[in-house]
Amino acid sequence: MNKQLNIEWNLIVSNSCENKREMEDLLRNNEKSIVLKTLTDNEEGENELNLLFGYNVMTIIFHDLKFEKVYLQDLEIILEKLVNILKFMHFTTILWILDVETEQVKYVQKISELCWHQGFVRVVFICKQNMYTYTPLPIVKVLKLTSLKQFYKLKDIVNYHQVALRFPITSSPPRCYRYTDPKGNFVYAGYFYEILMIFIKQYNFKFIEYPSDYNSNNKEVLLQDLVSNKIDALPFMAYHNRNYAASDVLWNVNVVIMVPNAKPISKYLYFVKPFKHQIWLLYLLLVIIYSLLLGLVIYVKNKKMDFSKSLIYVLSLSIYQHHLNIFKNFGLISNLVYILLFLFGFIMVQMYLCKLSSMLVLTIYEPQIETVQDISATDLKVFMYKPDLKHFVSKSALTSIILERIILTDGIDLDNKRRSLNASYFHMGFEDKINFFLLQQKFLKVPLVQLIHPVILTEPIFFTMRHNLPYIQLFNRYLKYLADSGLLQKILQNIEKDGIQSGEIYYFKDKEELNDNLLSLEYFYAPLVLYICGIALSFIAFLMEICFNKFYVKLSRIK
Repeated sequence: MNKQLNIEWNLIVSNSCENKREMEDLLRNNEKSIVLKTLTDNEEGENELNLLFGYNVMTIIFHDLKFEKVYLQDLEIILEKLVNILKFMHFTTILWILDVETEQVKYVQKISELCWHQGFVRVVFICKQNMYTYTPLPIVKVLKLTSLKQFYKLKDIVNYHQVALRFPITSSPPRCYRYTDPKGNFVYAGYFYEILMIFIKQYNFKFIEYPSDYNSNNKEVLLQDLVSNKIDALPFMAYHNRNYAASDVLWNVNVVIMVPNAKPISKYLYFVKPFKHQIWLLYLLLVIIYSLLLGLVIYVKNKKMDFSKSLIYVLSLSIYQHHLNIFKNFGLISNLVYILLFLFGFIMVQMYLCKLSSMLVLTIYEPQIETVQDISATDLKVFMYKPDLKHFVSKSALTSIILERIILTDGIDLDNKRRSLNASYFHMGFEDKINFFLLQQKFLKVPLVQLIHPVILTEPIFFTMRHNLPYIQLFNRYLKYLADSGLLQKILQNIEKDGIQSGEIYYFKDKEELNDNLLSLEYFYAPLVLYICGIALSFIAFLMEICFNKFYVKLSRIK
C-alpha cells in the first residue's frame, strides 16, 4: 500500500502499549518513516504531526476489540482520540487492523458509521485475513474486498445525496448578506454565499440555514458553534486558528486606509494663491525699500519728508499703473527707480493674472492626505472592530498614529459608517469591503473619500470550516475549478449589481450649489480686505507724516 499510494511516512496507532510493541516488531522492516502513537498518550502538540511530517501519510491502527456491552461507547472514545491525533489529516488513507474473533462485519459496520461521522472516508479494515472497506452514500455500506486493487479503484464521492451543509446568513456585505425583495421574500447574496451555493448544487448537498441573529455581529458565538460541529462552514472571513479548518486560499486581500478627499479651498483664497507667501513678503519688502529710497531722494532735494506720495507712487508702479506722474525733474535716480518699478510691476502683474485666470477655471484643493504620517496633522479618528484590532496588534501592523485614534465599535455599526462614506473619520478595513462601499461614489464629479497608498497588512481570504469534513479536499478542488473557469471572476463582477439591488449601497449624487459661480461674493473677500488694509496703511502713513512735520517745524524754531 505504501508503494501503490506513494506514501512517505506511516503513523502507527494502537490502543495499548503491548500492541504498540507488537506493531514495532511487525513493521520493523518497513522502509518508510514511522511515528508511533497509543490512544493512551497524553502528549501536547499531538495535532501538529501534519506540520512536522506532511500530509502524505498512511495511518495504521492496531485495535484489539473485546466483546463488551459498552463496546460502542469505547469505539466512540477511540474515534474521538483518533480525531485529535489525525487533526488536519482525516482525508488520508487509514489501515485499521482489528483483532476480533466473531461478528466481524458487525464491528466493521459500527466503526464505518463512526468513521463517516468523523470524516474518515478512505479506510481499509483487516479482520483475520479478511479485508473490508465502506461506501458512505447513500447509506453506510460495508464492502468485502478480495484484493486491494478494488480499494485503489474506488472513486471520490461526487454525489452527496442531499447531505446537509449548514452555515448561517450573516450581515457581512459583500461576502454574505440578505435583503427583502418587492414581494417580501428574503433574498440571499454575497460572493461567499454564491460560492457555497454553487458547490451545494454541483455536488447535490442540501443547504440548511443555521439560525443566528442577523442584526448581531457577535461572530465569536458562531465560531464556537463551528468548533462544536454545529456549523459546517462560515460565510465570512475569520483569522487562522488551529481550532477550525480552512479551505485553500482564494486570494490575498490588503488592509487599506480610506481617508477624506481634500476639500476645495475657500473662494476668497484664490486671490492670494497665485503667489506663495515668500513672494508676497518679497513684494511687500521691495515696495517698502523703494518707498524709503524715493522718500530719501525727495528729502535731499526739498528738505521735506513726503513719504505718503512716495508710497503711492511706488505702489502704483508696482501694480503696473505707470500713468501717475507725481514727481518731476528728480534726475537719474528718479528715472532709475521708475524703470525698475516699471519692469517689476509688468512681470509681477502679468504672472499674477495668468495664474489667477488659470485657477479660476480649475478648482484648487487643500493638501491631500497621502500617507499615515499625514494623518498625524489632522484630528481624524478611526472606528474599528475589536477582533480586528486584536489581530492587527498581534501582527504589529498598527503605528502609534493609528492606535491613539481608535474608537471601538461593533461590525454592523462599522459597516454603516463605511456605507455613508463619512468624511469626519478615516476608515480602515479589508480591501474587498472598502471597495464595495467606494462603488457608491462612482458617478460623483469629486469623490468624497479615497484610498491612500500604504498597505497596512495582507491577509488570505479562505472559507472557515469545521474539522474533519469528509469533503474538504473536494471543496478545495472545486475552488480551483471555479477560478480556472472564470466563474469566480463573474461572481465578483456581480458584487456591484447585487449591492445596488439589495440597497446595501446606492450611487451618490453631486450636490447642486445655487451660488456655485465665479462671481459669488466670497471671491471678493480678499480684495475687500486688501482695500481696507490699504486705506488703513495710508491713514497710518498720513498720521506719521503729520507728526513728523510738526516735530520738524518745532525743531526748526528751536534752532
